[in-house]
Amino acid sequence: MLKSKLGTLDSDKRDGSGSNFLLGHQENLLIGICAAAAVALALGFLYADLKFEIGIPQIIAFWTSLTLFIVTPFIIRRTHSIELGAGLLVLASVGPVFVPAYYQGGLQSPYLIWFVVLPTLTPFFLGLRFAVFSGLVSITCYAAFYGLEVTGNLPAARLADTSFLSFFNFVLASLLGMVVGSATEYSTRRAKMDMKSLSTDLMGKADALAESEARKSAILDASLSGIVSCDSEGRVTEFNPAAERMFGLLRSEALAEHVSELLIPKRMIEAHKQGFERYLRTGVSQILDKTVEVVGKRADGREIPIELLVQRIGLEGEPQFTAYLRDLGPQRLAEETLRRREDELQRSQRLEGVGRLAGGVAHDFNNLLTIIGGYGESIREEADAESAIYEGAAEITKAVDRAASIVQQLLAFSRRQDLKLESVDLSQLLRDFEITLSAIVPSRVELVLDLEETPWQVTADAIQVERIVMNLALNACDAMEQPGKLSISTQYVEINLDDIWRPDHLEPGLYARLDVRDTGSGMSADVMRRAFEPFFTTKARGKGTGLGLATAYGIARQCGGHIKIQSSEGSGTRISVYFPQHVERAVLRNLAEPAPAEGARATVLLVDDESSIRKMISIQLRRMGHEVIQAADGEEAMNVAMAPGVRVDLLVSDVVMPRKDGPAIAVELVTVFPRMKIILMSGYSETLNSEYDRLPPGTEFLAKPLRMKDLIKAVERLLAN
Repeated sequence: MLKSKLGTLDSDKRDGSGSNFLLGHQENLLIGICAAAAVALALGFLYADLKFEIGIPQIIAFWTSLTLFIVTPFIIRRTHSIELGAGLLVLASVGPVFVPAYYQGGLQSPYLIWFVVLPTLTPFFLGLRFAVFSGLVSITCYAAFYGLEVTGNLPAARLADTSFLSFFNFVLASLLGMVVGSATEYSTRRAKMDMKSLSTDLMGKADALAESEARKSAILDASLSGIVSCDSEGRVTEFNPAAERMFGLLRSEALAEHVSELLIPKRMIEAHKQGFERYLRTGVSQILDKTVEVVGKRADGREIPIELLVQRIGLEGEPQFTAYLRDLGPQRLAEETLRRREDELQRSQRLEGVGRLAGGVAHDFNNLLTIIGGYGESIREEADAESAIYEGAAEITKAVDRAASIVQQLLAFSRRQDLKLESVDLSQLLRDFEITLSAIVPSRVELVLDLEETPWQVTADAIQVERIVMNLALNACDAMEQPGKLSISTQYVEINLDDIWRPDHLEPGLYARLDVRDTGSGMSADVMRRAFEPFFTTKARGKGTGLGLATAYGIARQCGGHIKIQSSEGSGTRISVYFPQHVERAVLRNLAEPAPAEGARATVLLVDDESSIRKMISIQLRRMGHEVIQAADGEEAMNVAMAPGVRVDLLVSDVVMPRKDGPAIAVELVTVFPRMKIILMSGYSETLNSEYDRLPPGTEFLAKPLRMKDLIKAVERLLAN
């Protein structure tokens, strides 16, 4: 405000057209005098006209002066000239003053005092020139009156020995007015110069203050830290935008409020007030000029961690303080997210390592089970059905089947089993599976299904989803020794890229979430960290294999989803399985369509890096009457097949082998033997998928552990076609 007023005054002074501050007041003064003189003259003339006989000279003087009094304000407004307006005012005053004096007393007339006042008052308002001008006009008129009075040419009677004295006094008074005008003009000029200097100084200081304020505002507005200032009473005097965002308060809402009531949690207000009062009393503070961590209160009542630095403002008088605040919430959240992701990464790496180990073990174990099962079947076929050897062979076959089931669970955990991924309505699948669940859930456990009504398709293997639900339901029932509640629900959710809990392998998008909740004993943090590890279990020996959650984990990951555990000891457990929304994509052809028929005799190229499997399969194929050519790896198979005179009718090959895998062998040989049939074998099919589109139609895939009866049917089916 100060700057604006000074700026206005300064601009007025720089305006040479006379529109400055002082000029405006001078104009108004002259116009006011003209108006007052015109009114007084008109009233006086009217009164005189009623009482006395007025002559022609008085009438001419009256109208001349009245005209000048009326015209002068318009001339002043038009020209903005103080000099011209003041001169006209002085000249217009001659008639109303000297004409009455001419008829009433001459130099003794009281009217002449006006021309004593003019040179005295003029310098105060109009400066030196008008003091001199009005003084010269006065002296000239006095001299004329003196001459008229001495010669006896005045209508009024002449008073003896007073004319010269009156003339002399008038002249001295006018000269005194001129001297006063000179002195006043000099003082006025000095005062104006001083005012101009003061104004310039004030303008400079105002500019510096405005610049400082602008710089301060820019710093406050741009600061990433909250800045809150308060006075000696603890009332807020400054509250920058970062503080507004931090505390959820507008600056207008915070100013003049008590810091303790506005920003400090209720339980800490008393301690804050005591510390504040102690500092004001003793000058001792525990937090001044120190970076400390405290708890602040937002406008919605939520508490936030804050890093605080309080400093005293270096001003005289009552103490004032400024606090610099940084919201530690995002940092704590980032640290927690980083810690959680590190834990997830370590757990994922551990599970990946276990998965690779499990996949490798499963592969080798499948080969062993293939050998054991194959020879067991051979023994059973050759033994008498009533003999102990037959029963032993049957038990071997059963053991192989049970072992194969465990291997499949290991493959599920390592995400190397062959899944039939397709579009599945998760809610409808669970409705259809409810009867089975009701049969396995004990009567002490209440089963509740809360499923989405809207049909919604996810990408999954329906059989494996049922397997997940079965495993989770059984685990939940085992966790509830007392009567409890098992809830199974579905919900459609969207996972965003910036969701804090989202693991790296889970792509953003739409998912169906399957929640399995129980009211059981819950899990400790250590148990949750190891829950997905294969063979880890908290159950008593013989009560479980520890593969249930590991299998569910592998199936969910292989479907492109995720599984998450939320639990605490004594508060039950919720396991959430996420399945991605189904997107149409190419689906692998089914390789096991039955078409059994007796085939012709053929030449079979048998490729497997396990010699015992080659021997066992070779025996079975020769029993069927086929000629068998064996190879231990892909390179050897190509050399044998390309030998002169060799024709390959059927390729039976393992998928995973050194130097060259089964699909690659098949792709190369089918160009040489276009009518060649293909059977590929593996404990898992992930390596087959990348080459499958290049394989000829009718390619069969057999999962290990291989059953000889499945091999026989596949050979007969292909050769029959």
